[in-house]
Amino acid sequence: MKTRIAFIAMVIITIIALIGCQPDPKPEPEPTHEHDWGDWTVTKATTCTMEGEETRVCALDGTTEKRTVAALGHSWDAWIVTTPATNTDDGEETRTCSICGETETRPLAFSIADLETWLYSQPANNADNSYVVKLNVSDLEGNYLATGSVGNILYTNKNKYIFLDLSGSTLTSIGDHAFCECLNLTNITIPDSVISIGEYSFMECKSLTSITIPDSVTSIGKSSFQQTSLISVTIPNSVTSIGNFVFNYCENLTNVTIPNNVTNIGDGAFCQCVNLKSINIPDSVTNIGDYAFSMCYSLTSIRFEKSGTTFNSSSDGYMFIDLDNTTSLQTAYTAGGIGTYTRPDTTSSNWTKISD
Repeated sequence: MKTRIAFIAMVIITIIALIGCQPDPKPEPEPTHEHDWGDWTVTKATTCTMEGEETRVCALDGTTEKRTVAALGHSWDAWIVTTPATNTDDGEETRTCSICGETETRPLAFSIADLETWLYSQPANNADNSYVVKLNVSDLEGNYLATGSVGNILYTNKNKYIFLDLSGSTLTSIGDHAFCECLNLTNITIPDSVISIGEYSFMECKSLTSITIPDSVTSIGKSSFQQTSLISVTIPNSVTSIGNFVFNYCENLTNVTIPNNVTNIGDGAFCQCVNLKSINIPDSVTNIGDYAFSMCYSLTSIRFEKSGTTFNSSSDGYMFIDLDNTTSLQTAYTAGGIGTYTRPDTTSSNWTKISD
């Protein structure tokens, strides 16, 4: 009997143990539903420059959702001139955002159209009291005969003398005939962006007494300064060739500096510079063209920094001063090479070497 009771007890214990090892029943899943979203509500306002934020809530379970709203960006009104530009100073213009009211300003340059209107309204003046005009332009809009170009505006207002300041401009060239025959141009500031000066660009600018050619310029075109009133010229080191007739008939030119990078002095380059008294030919020069210093009647001192420079003279040898002087100078230089050569006065044709 005891054995049977013990067996039954063991069975009961085993059943209880087995029941205890069974996993917990899986919970019943909650019923699913699609969110019933309310309207988006602004929680952080959007501005022209800052992102905003919006939130919406599910009506069924209170779940919330957020999203970012992109910045609006300014909506600018048209530019309005607040300070007009003048011939010497930049003006200013302003625009306003129609959304946030923010304002923005920028400088307003004196334009070519402004120059035309302004110069037409000015009274006549003289070269000693030139009007100063500052222009910041990327293009001169053509040569002196092109209507609306800077050169044409000067050319058609000949009794109004101008000092033209282009220093703030982004020009890369002064084009062919740009200021040709602009008799009222007394001075010009060429910007450092310019790399070339075109043919006949300042020809017959007879009031032009001074000019600075920036180091950026590598090319000076034919007859570019012919018949100007330049007194002194320093050619920048960046120039390697002085073109034909560049300074031809510059009667007031008394001094010129040729840099040591120039290899060629073109035909007639300094022809008829009747007041040029001395010249230094650097050792970089390998060729001097026809008539290069012809009719430079005041020239009494010439220095050659190398021997063997070629005189590319025509059959009449008309290169230095006049025929007789040319013959004497070439003969002396051929024999003497490097050195300074002089003649006793402006009427003499006897050139001699005075120093190495």
